[in-house]
Amino acid sequence: MAFLEFIDIEKSYDSNTVIRKFNLMVEKGKLLVLLGPSGCGKSTLLRMIAGLEKIDNGKILLDNKLINDLLPSKRKISMVFQSYALYPHMNVYQNISFGLLTEKISKSEIKKKVTEVSKILKIEDLLDRKPVQLSGGQRQRVAIGRAITRNPKLFLFDEPLSNLDAALRSEMRVEISKLHKKLKSNIIYVTHDQVEAMTLADKIVIMNKGNIEQYGSPDEIYNNPQNIFVAEFIGNPKMNILKVSSSDIIDRNTIKLFGIKTRFENIEFNNDIYIGFRPEDVSLDKKSEIFTKLNIDLVENLGSEKIIYGNLNGKEIRVKSTKNITDKNITIYLPKNKIYLFDENKNRLDIRIV
Repeated sequence: MAFLEFIDIEKSYDSNTVIRKFNLMVEKGKLLVLLGPSGCGKSTLLRMIAGLEKIDNGKILLDNKLINDLLPSKRKISMVFQSYALYPHMNVYQNISFGLLTEKISKSEIKKKVTEVSKILKIEDLLDRKPVQLSGGQRQRVAIGRAITRNPKLFLFDEPLSNLDAALRSEMRVEISKLHKKLKSNIIYVTHDQVEAMTLADKIVIMNKGNIEQYGSPDEIYNNPQNIFVAEFIGNPKMNILKVSSSDIIDRNTIKLFGIKTRFENIEFNNDIYIGFRPEDVSLDKKSEIFTKLNIDLVENLGSEKIIYGNLNGKEIRVKSTKNITDKNITIYLPKNKIYLFDENKNRLDIRIV
């Protein structure tokens, strides 16, 4: 039985449809990431779970209980916002305990809970400080601590790390992951950052224009994208996509790929198709049957690795390598088992090269 279930959820603002027939079942104890570009509906969905947005159509069930019409305070849900939302005139202890005071819990129980949470989040030495005296990472820990003390059924995180610098984001990703494993709680986490999604999630929902493009584990989505949108959204740099025109189709299962005859199993080519390959799967020295020359436009030096940007028949190609590149053109090699094929509708074809 699903711990959290969405049934035909719809949401519109006037003529703008934000969520379209959203259906999903989430198992207990999972960290689910809603991933997608800005405006895809992920934060709107989160706010509907919290009760901060009205649901136009459909049902949301939490622990097999319909929550559509419940007040936010009755849903046993805690939300961590992007902006921290701390009270500036209160110290850390007061901020964490504020929600408990409104529930009329005894002072001794409040102190016990705040002490436990502050130890988990390593902020026990900051309890007397005001928010203005804290770093961004410390403020976010306080916001998370305030959510934990409520002992909710479900945590909602709305892009909680987007205001932090790169080093702090990396640190907080680790802390949130550890926290999830320790609490064994359900978390719905919204982000447009694929690194956060891949490193934190048990399951990822990739959203686009209010629809689910794909649902699965990070490995499933990375290795088996269902369409070009997903293939390009997951991976950094994004997957290279090349259109193979009808003039490159030799017969029903053979095409010209970089001018080389390449035969596929169980397909009949009769329309334009797309070839995809990831920058990290390209080799500069491991010979394979599929290869081509690439003119280099730019090399990004990231220290341990380089991102090579080249031009192939007017199309930008990205290659990830550990080699130092000094030449203006190179030969790239593609392993047969790392090439993806998509149909004219940009959906993945589950076939392989012979």
